[in-house]
Amino acid sequence: MGRAERGDHVVPVSSVELEIKFNDYGKKHREETLEQVRTTMKGIPGTFSAISSPLADRVGHMLSGISAKIAIKIYGDDLDELRRIGSRITELARGIPTLEEARMEQQAPIPQLRIEPNRRRAAAYAVNPGAITEELAAMMGGEIVADAYQDQ
Repeated sequence: MGRAERGDHVVPVSSVELEIKFNDYGKKHREETLEQVRTTMKGIPGTFSAISSPLADRVGHMLSGISAKIAIKIYGDDLDELRRIGSRITELARGIPTLEEARMEQQAPIPQLRIEPNRRRAAAYAVNPGAITEELAAMMGGEIVADAYQDQ
């Protein structure tokens, strides 16, 4: 469940990956067993599932940077418009046989602040870019400045 903070999977932390090892019955009745797994997974509300082999899954991740067999990438600056277009594409894809389980990548709108120091002005005050970066990191993420010990 989930993923490592710096893992090689390009999936959200809410993802779950299951590896199923077939017993003799499963091996003999592979398609029937896979259909039972698909049916069971479809019955879990709010989830999406895709069945593949571990090797095929890994190769697909490495080649595309996306954990899907088919991926459509949309680029632009307007996130609301990108979501609107993505929803429409997902809706159209679900109308195509075998793509009924198409889904849009879940992305949370996370506000960002972009700070671009004026290097010429900074140089006039003898401040280098590294010092600016350190100051900004301390302001945004905090910094340990001292340790206090009591009753030692």
